[in-house]
Amino acid sequence: MLELSESKEKVIFEWEKLANINLSMGDFDSYMNCSGEILKCLDKNSKSWSKEELEQYKMSIYENISNNMFEYNPETTRQIAEKTLLSLQNSANQENFVVLCTKMIQGSINQGDYIYSLALTHKVLSAMDKVSIDPASENFDLRFLVMSIIHVKILFNIGAYNDCLDIGYNILNVLDSQKIESIKYNFVSKEEFSAIFPQVCLAHTTLHERTGLGSDFLGWIDLPVDYDKQEFERIKKAAAKIRENSDVLVVIGIGGSY
Repeated sequence: MLELSESKEKVIFEWEKLANINLSMGDFDSYMNCSGEILKCLDKNSKSWSKEELEQYKMSIYENISNNMFEYNPETTRQIAEKTLLSLQNSANQENFVVLCTKMIQGSINQGDYIYSLALTHKVLSAMDKVSIDPASENFDLRFLVMSIIHVKILFNIGAYNDCLDIGYNILNVLDSQKIESIKYNFVSKEEFSAIFPQVCLAHTTLHERTGLGSDFLGWIDLPVDYDKQEFERIKKAAAKIRENSDVLVVIGIGGSY
């Protein structure tokens, strides 16, 4: 037990030593707890540090957490992981931000928390807005492609079928066997990618063949090509008449299914 009479700096460095011991022993949860205590101490004693020193030290802690978090467990590490993610995002450290976010997404999916996974996925994809999913493109990024595939999986699991199909089409339209063979695999192996990619095909097939849950409510998929042509003509005539005779059209409805 650390004595309260010890200097503030020594308390911080003792926590740091304990964190490193826990990490060397493979006790990541204890390492995270110690890192959290260091950050609390820094916040309490920020007046004794220059702003630059404080930010540098905090960033080193957050980067260490990101680099050493091999597996994200939402039940024990969510709070400090979120703080780390925010810090990395604010520091424009995109690489570490994307890596940590990817770990958190996988951990959340394993726990069945698809809504939280979706929010994290949006963060990652937004941070990678200047890259492409097309292996033939100069700015192709494998991580972006993999995250897009995971995005499809999440959307399918939460029932966001329209977005699932849109993104799935984008992926399937640029990928073929030749392009897949040309990919230079780095953060995932070819075998791992081969296990991930069929998820897009499965979602696409399940929706179009209407073999999954809620298949009775998928009529909207065919609406662009399979609709009542005569009714559509009547709607266009009614619209033209309304435009001639009215300044404003108020539509009141309750919404609902397709």
